[in-house]
Amino acid sequence: MIISQKVEKKACLFCKACINICPKQAISMYRDEYGFAYPIIDNQKCINCNLCEKICKRVKSIAKNSPLQTIVGQSKDYDLSKKSSSGGLFAQLACACLDNKGVVFGCFMQKTSEQFEVKHIYIEDKKDLYKLQGSK
Repeated sequence: MIISQKVEKKACLFCKACINICPKQAISMYRDEYGFAYPIIDNQKCINCNLCEKICKRVKSIAKNSPLQTIVGQSKDYDLSKKSSSGGLFAQLACACLDNKGVVFGCFMQKTSEQFEVKHIYIEDKKDLYKLQGSK
């Protein structure tokens, strides 16, 4: 079996639209060692109809769209930045929200047996912020 990818692994939204539209069932989801799923194509089954490319929002956006402007931010708080995968900006915004009695929702990576499981949780206290940091 020859396998290929048309979308970068990190770009896949896991919507499964490509799997559902493929007339030859040539596409399946593969999970890597961290539990992230992405599509792989069996080139022996694929008839090159390109329906998967037409329906995929990520292929279109990667191929045809480019940003008009990019804004970058990073927390000045070294401790927040060091513990975060986004430069600490999310953590900085989360702290501001929690200081104002708000609630913060985010992704929590939980290790179960031999893989990671993604859970979406909410926190109401800064002491729980670590749960949402580094999950990018």
